[in-house]
Amino acid sequence: MSKNVFFLFFLLLISIFSEVKAQRGYEPGYVVTQSLDTIHGTIKDRKEPPFAKLYPKIRFKSEFSRNRKYSAKKIRGYTRGEDIFESQWILRYSRLFKTEYLSRKGLGKHHFMKVREKGFLTYYQWEFLDQESSTIGAIDLFKRRDEDYFIRVTQGLLGLKMNNLENYFEDYPELMEKIRNKELKNPGDIAKFYNDWLEVD
Repeated sequence: MSKNVFFLFFLLLISIFSEVKAQRGYEPGYVVTQSLDTIHGTIKDRKEPPFAKLYPKIRFKSEFSRNRKYSAKKIRGYTRGEDIFESQWILRYSRLFKTEYLSRKGLGKHHFMKVREKGFLTYYQWEFLDQESSTIGAIDLFKRRDEDYFIRVTQGLLGLKMNNLENYFEDYPELMEKIRNKELKNPGDIAKFYNDWLEVD
């Protein structure tokens, strides 16, 4: 192999390595603008463990633009791989030893919420970084389409927050019975069952 061919081969390897490194952590997806336009590209919204991090602004690349950043205030949402995120107003505050989650325009801040089950009742996960373990956790929340608040569905390792669910699903005793009997054990199944019931009615 001549010196020139070897040099060109070496440059090609460096170029490929640089491109792979630049794309690390990016996944195919799209952003939804405030005007409801959908722009496809690649998205990076976090750094994976062991030194995990959630970015306050997602990184976005497309064939028309490179290295743009969007906060939850700037766009309606985005999709990264198979995960869907919506921008939601949320204000968390404590009252009488109970934490409330309001979702009213102008209160609190915009945050990206992961959509796990979509319908009249949507199951969201509000992700956060656990500083002690450097891992990404999530708070499970329900929100009906006509409501301006979320309810918390789970309480960490303790499972479902039964008191919250009892009050929230007063309109559907059969659903609560299935939850008590452990026929429905996770938030996704509960939300889907509720939405299917509404469609039948």
